[in-house]
Amino acid sequence: MTREKARRILLLTYSLGGGGAERTLLNLAQRFDREDVLVVSFSDRVEYDLGDLSIEILGVDPLSSSRDAAARARRMVEVLRRFASVRAHFAPDVCVSFGFWPNLINAMTRGDGRSVLSVRNNLSTLLGSDRFAPLYRAMVQCVFPGADHIVSLSRGVRQDLLASFHMPPELVTPIYNPVEIGRLEALASEPFPQRELLGERWVVTVGRMVEQKGQWRLCL
Repeated sequence: MTREKARRILLLTYSLGGGGAERTLLNLAQRFDREDVLVVSFSDRVEYDLGDLSIEILGVDPLSSSRDAAARARRMVEVLRRFASVRAHFAPDVCVSFGFWPNLINAMTRGDGRSVLSVRNNLSTLLGSDRFAPLYRAMVQCVFPGADHIVSLSRGVRQDLLASFHMPPELVTPIYNPVEIGRLEALASEPFPQRELLGERWVVTVGRMVEQKGQWRLCL
C-alpha cells in the first residue's frame, strides 16, 4: 500500500468496536507512517487489531443513557477539555472524525490544523427519536459549518445535510466506502469447503447483523 507523505493525522471515533466507520478509520491510518498517526477514542471498546498504532482513550461517554440534561452537559464539557488537550499536544495537520459526537468535538476544537468530518448516517433519522434532538440539530447547524470539509457516505446523506441542516453545498462531498478489490480477488481464489452445504441458491450479505443493515428483507 502506498504511503502518504509525512503529515500528522489525528483520527477521532466513538469506539473501535466492529463497524464500517471503524474499518474505514483503520484503512486510512494504514496509509500513513505509524509515528504520524494518533487514534483517539471516547470508549475503551476495541475489537479491531490496531497493530502498532498509537491510541488515546478519553474515557468519557457522552452517549450515556442518563436523561439528566445537566449531566450530559458536564460530560460534553469534559470530553471537549480532554480532547482539546490531546489535540494541542499532538498538533495534527488534520483531524478526521467519524460519528455524530466525534464530529461535533472535532469541529468545536478546530485550531491550526484542518478539521474533516465524516457523516455516515442520515442525521435527520439519527436524531429524530432523541428527546434532545432540537438541541442537537441546532448544534449541527451552528458547529458543522466551521469544519474545513464534510465527507458524506452517500449522495442521500449529503442531500439531508443540505436540505435539513442548511450546510453550504461546497462544504460537503460524497465519498463512498472503499472496496478492496485486490483483497477480495485473493480471498475468492481460496478453497471454500463448505460450498456443498449451501445448495443451488444462496445469497451473500456483507455487514453487521443489525436492523439498520436490512438483512431481514432477504427473508421476505
